[in-house]
Amino acid sequence: MKSQSGFTLVEILIAAAIMMVLALLISSMLFNAQTSQKRLEDRAGNAETVQGAALDLRLRPIPTST
Repeated sequence: MKSQSGFTLVEILIAAAIMMVLALLISSMLFNAQTSQKRLEDRAGNAETVQGAALDLRLRPIPTST
């Protein structure tokens, strides 16, 4: 049975299924990119903390025993 657009119901259902799979793949890729971005930001924050601690240690005077 053809619809007014000239496509059969099966063709329309297949196209809809393909679009759903593509939407799922795109949303998965976006989620992974967001997760990777958050992980990179966390690592950058940790690196800044370590760098700040190292700078504090460098600027602290070395105790001398007399």
